[in-house]
Amino acid sequence: MRLRVLDGRWLSLLVLLAGQVVFTVYYVVVVAPLKPPLAPRPLDPGVNFVETPLTNVSTGHRPLSPPIPLSLFQLDRRKFFLGLNSSDCFLPGTELDFSKRIGRCQCQQGWHGQDCGLPEVILRAFMTAKYTEPPKLRRQPRRVICIIKWSSDTLTEILLSELEVVVDLFILDRKPDAKINKEKVLVLKSTDWAFIKTQLADLRYDDLVLSVADSEIPNPKALLFLKFYNGWPYEPITFRMRWSVFGFFWLHPQLTVLAGRVCSVGTLARNFKDNLKLMRASNEVLVVGDLNHFGGWKCQLCMDSAEDILREAQASKDKSWNLDGRRLDAEYVSDLVGQGLWMDGKMQLLRASPSREQDYFAPATVRNGNFGHLLHNFYEMNTY
Repeated sequence: MRLRVLDGRWLSLLVLLAGQVVFTVYYVVVVAPLKPPLAPRPLDPGVNFVETPLTNVSTGHRPLSPPIPLSLFQLDRRKFFLGLNSSDCFLPGTELDFSKRIGRCQCQQGWHGQDCGLPEVILRAFMTAKYTEPPKLRRQPRRVICIIKWSSDTLTEILLSELEVVVDLFILDRKPDAKINKEKVLVLKSTDWAFIKTQLADLRYDDLVLSVADSEIPNPKALLFLKFYNGWPYEPITFRMRWSVFGFFWLHPQLTVLAGRVCSVGTLARNFKDNLKLMRASNEVLVVGDLNHFGGWKCQLCMDSAEDILREAQASKDKSWNLDGRRLDAEYVSDLVGQGLWMDGKMQLLRASPSREQDYFAPATVRNGNFGHLLHNFYEMNTY
């Protein structure tokens, strides 16, 4: 009788175990896959990371062997600051001689803050956005990677020269003939960011990616602030640029245009899936620049000759020019430039004033370099 009781207990135990096994298998195979996957943990800005050199899925390209370390291009922070007593003065915005005499940071006109690191154009952007948090100086400056859409060697030379002090690496999809510091230029067969990431080592999530055409020159003062300081309301950031046509001597009637975009590597990955087109199309942006303090310069159709303007116009997809069915040759383009007419032959451009606009008339590289054809209208009959 005792043996039968034990056999019954063992049988019950075996039935329970078998039931648990069946339930577990059913849960794993049927129920569990129906649960939605956990959302990915958001990226924390400022985290250091190194890109894994794997084949890029969207392009099929393999990285350079080995990937180029960005640390080779990083600027030395000490070259931008002067220590005075217990303060560090930001050199681009500091009246150096006077500051040394008084023992503290004295800002140049158009610069603000205790260390003179806040340019007027950024201050006004913060005021417009009603952002009141004080900026904080970074211990390690961000690297700025500038991706350029090429159209002209002259414009590329101007852009690279104007931003050389702040940009750590320029990326183009063709080798420019311009006179530039080629040590900071990387020529790749694609300017797709998902591909570019595979070519660079030691990227950081708070490094900055700047996407521009070579006709779009962001204000380097604004980029210096973004490079050395933490604290702005949101990103991406775009620039309200002075809108020139044919040269800096003519202004578009709208005066300004929003152009160029910059955001952090982390935001580009998290919010835009590493897609520069999505980043450039975003409407939620911080605008740097206004009608009195430009966030940069847009010089549309600013070419070396009427023939170059003609080629650019013929290749353009801008339907507002209404070029269909009209005579279009170098002589016609020369007349447009001389008279200050838009490509439609109707809209009158505005004459710019170098004396009134001063530093905002054109980038320093143009004002101080050999770019007279972009400063003076050689096609205007009454000029010479």
